[in-house]
Amino acid sequence: ANVPFSVSLTGSTIAGGITYQWQSSPAGANTFTNIAGATNISLSIANQTTATDYRCVVTCTNSNSSQTSNIVSVTQKPITDCYCTPSYSTGCSDGDNLNSFVLQGEGASIISDLNTGCNNTHGAGYANRTALFTPVNVLQDSEYEVKINTTYSSPTFELASIWIDFNDNGLFDSSEKLLTDLPLAMTPAFATAKILIPESALPGIHRMRVRVIYSNTGIDACSSVTWGETHDYNVNVIAVTCYRPINVQLSDVTKDSALVTLTTNVKNTGAVTYQYEVRES
Repeated sequence: ANVPFSVSLTGSTIAGGITYQWQSSPAGANTFTNIAGATNISLSIANQTTATDYRCVVTCTNSNSSQTSNIVSVTQKPITDCYCTPSYSTGCSDGDNLNSFVLQGEGASIISDLNTGCNNTHGAGYANRTALFTPVNVLQDSEYEVKINTTYSSPTFELASIWIDFNDNGLFDSSEKLLTDLPLAMTPAFATAKILIPESALPGIHRMRVRVIYSNTGIDACSSVTWGETHDYNVNVIAVTCYRPINVQLSDVTKDSALVTLTTNVKNTGAVTYQYEVRES
């Protein structure tokens, strides 16, 4: 999905009185229908989502005779086959590892992947660990704490970032980056941070990538670096019907009182109540 490609005719004449009409069918079904606007000698596909067969009907308008091209079948890999393998030239063999990762979800749902050391299961410094854990349950428009550590003796040089492929296009887009360059702690201590599941996140199971890189900042989910380690997991996004306020502001703060002003979320419908809590610091 989201990988454009094109198909084109060979051996066909471009001239007046000749028209082209591309057709498509679900793979193997032989139920071809015209593709709207696809009337050129080539066809560009921006986003195929299922395996599809394509063909073109070429018509000579003067004689009203037509010829149909051979069928071109374009398969569709499952999303799980589309994710890049993060590239490390050395990986975690020098100690630059992602030793432990914990994400507490809703209720008892949790990913607790502890003391794994250096994993090269699916490439240098890469382990696809989706089969080892049930997808952790998270809610739209909610924050969750993550805990990460390393065995490296200078742990703050190890920087962790997190992506979730919310649109299931087989890519970790920059807009899907939830944590950037968190300096780690050395085991048994943990570095902690919070990730926000956006209110627009599609419900369902999505791939999550946790990537640790030594020293370099701002690296994406795939690019080649020297040292580090990456783990992949799955999350299960659950839809909500009640959304947090868009903004909370404090004003007129005194020793004994404060004015709290909320900007409500327009996605909330019907009556909405709020519960305020006070904590002494």
